[in-house]
Amino acid sequence: MRAEGKDYIVKDGDVMNFLFNV
Repeated sequence: MRAEGKDYIVKDGDVMNFLFNV
């Protein structure tokens, strides 16, 4: 999983939270 044009470090759980918040 990657974010183009953005730099951020997330945990496995944080990735799911990020997707739901988008």
